[in-house]
Order: sequence, then structure tokens, then C-alpha cells
Amino acid sequence: MSSCKVVVATGIYPPDVGGTATYARMLVEGLPRHGVEPVLLRFSAFLGLPRGLRHVLFLQRILALGRRAEVLFSLDPVSVGLPMLLAARILRRPLVLRVGGDYAWEQGVERFGVEEDLDQFLRKRYGWKVEWLRRIERLVARGAVRVIVPAQYFRTVLQYWGTRDDQITVIHNAFDISDVPGSQAEAQGRLGLRGRWVVSAGRLLRLKGFGTLIEAFAGLKGELPDVHLAILGSGPQYKVLAETIDRAGLGESVRLVGAAPHPQVLMYMKAADLFVLNSAAEGMSNAIMEAMAVGTPVIATRAGGNSELIEDGKSGRLVSPNRPDELRGAMHHLLSHPDQARSLAEQARGSLARFAKDDMVRLTASALLAAR
Repeated sequence: MSSCKVVVATGIYPPDVGGTATYARMLVEGLPRHGVEPVLLRFSAFLGLPRGLRHVLFLQRILALGRRAEVLFSLDPVSVGLPMLLAARILRRPLVLRVGGDYAWEQGVERFGVEEDLDQFLRKRYGWKVEWLRRIERLVARGAVRVIVPAQYFRTVLQYWGTRDDQITVIHNAFDISDVPGSQAEAQGRLGLRGRWVVSAGRLLRLKGFGTLIEAFAGLKGELPDVHLAILGSGPQYKVLAETIDRAGLGESVRLVGAAPHPQVLMYMKAADLFVLNSAAEGMSNAIMEAMAVGTPVIATRAGGNSELIEDGKSGRLVSPNRPDELRGAMHHLLSHPDQARSLAEQARGSLARFAKDDMVRLTASALLAAR
């Protein structure tokens, strides 16, 4: 039986760094085993072109590839999603959309002064720029024959968008590693780390809460002098975070690593005494799953799909987003009770079987094949 050719359009793809890039790579590598022939198209390859022109050329490329495909699959609801919707209508091809976050809210937080969390954002109206983005993502979702989300939480978000419940399929993200060889001490030796380390990783955006993490760490450092912090990732907040570290006098205690290859990120996770993710929004965090897989205790926020990954007090700790005192207290407690931290890490590692990569790819392939 011949395979189903599918255009998989994504904003980023390795060597780009991010959860969407990791997800896209797993699909492109795994879908052929399930009767789907993916044809990859990266929007990031067009970013060097002037705004507007890049979208026109991207649309032309979708049309060229889509004529020989049976399904269009967009991993983004706006920059990629809108051209994919237009191409789907021109070519009369079914569109499948994957939504891992609310793009309008994320851009609102980063660029347009939105202060509310996602739950509050869904119930309010804002300026025309935010509302324009909101209209685009909702239009694209309603135009798709199937919308894949990584967590039950986002089923509710999509319902606020006006998407019919029977259009929505929950397929959890997956992790792509089994472990990093060696012990925690060996990982620290390879990285030149001494003492106890808290590690965080992600795109350096406001909504990821790294500024609050640094604030919480400053209080923790006064209580536990041998603790250090490493933050891995790049993004528009890099300079702001570097200045925050300098003003707090934490230059010797906080390592702002910048962009790092994925194996190095995993090595830092393995070397850590704690992995912390203080984000205001998450779909189904690859970073959390990777930290769990290498056996590192995790503290994350009650945001998005995090509560579907972590059971508070059993497989990790959950705290409120951007509450420095609460975060500092959680870090202090686990660093001061290493036996409890290890028990949480063991429970977390044992829970990862339900996030197997093969299951995620198989279920996604089924959704794509059903869309034909």
C-alpha cells in the first residue's frame, strides 16, 4: 500500500532549539513507519526575507509541495497556519493543525503589554494587534478538519476559540531519550560544576519566568551558599537577564549559558540537583519530560499541561507561576531533603511510559491518515 504524502510545515526545526523543533523532528523521523511520507517545510528558512514577502514565498512553496500531497499539517496556528489554511482552500486539501499554545496570548505578553495569565486572557478583550492575532488563530483552527493538542488543558482553550469539540484530538507530547550515560557526579565533572546546582532551560522569553527564578534564587543563595543556578537557552530576554544577574551580585553563582546543543542541555539536567521550569504557560513540556527521564527532581508551575505531567508531592512539585517566595521555598525544601527529592524523581521516571515516542507518532499518523 502506498504511503500518504503529507506536507509538515513548522516554524522551527533542528538545529533550531525549542519544543516544537523537537516534536517536528520526531514526527519527520517516525511517520514513515506508519504509512505517512512527510514533506518538511520550515518557515524559519524564510525569516531573512522582508516581512510580507516571506509569507508570500512561503505560501507559494506550500502550494508547490501541496499539489503532490494528500494532507497539509501545520504545527503553528498563525505564521505557518494562515498560509497553510489558504493553501488548503486553494488546493482543496484537508488541513490538520497542531496547537501547543495560544500564540495571541504569548505575543501579547512579550510585545503588547498583556499582564494576565492565559485563563484570564481568554475572557478579556485587548487592543487591535492582539485581537488580530486572536482572530487569525481561531480562523485557522476552525478551518482545520482536525486539531491536535498536547494536553487536556488545551482542549478547553480550543473550545474558547470556538473550535468544535469533535474536531479536537489530545495526543500527548513524547520524550526522545532514555538517559544520559554516567552518574550525576560524572556529568558535573564533564561540565566543570562544583556544589549543588539548580538548572532551567527554555527560550528566554518573559512568559518563561526566568527573571522571577533569578529573584527566587537570590533569596535561596542567602540560605544555601553552595547552590548555583544555570539557565540554558537564547532569546530576546538574554540581555535583561544578564543585567539582572549583575545587579543582584550573582555573577559568580548564576551561569547564563545561552544556546546549547541538545546533548549539552541533557548533560546539565543530569548534573542538576533540581530542574526548575517557572513558565506562565506550557503545552506538554519536553524539557520537563527530559529532566524526569534523566532522573532529576522537577519543580514546575501549575500552568498548561504541567499538572498532567507532574502529580504534586508524588512525582515532583508544582508551584504558582512567578511567585518568587513560593518558588524559593520549594527549592529550599527539596535541596534540604535530598531523600525526598530522589523519591520524587524515581516516581516521575516511572510515570514516563505513557509518553512514549512511538505512541505519539502512531496516534498522529492515525489522525493524518483519517483526514484524507
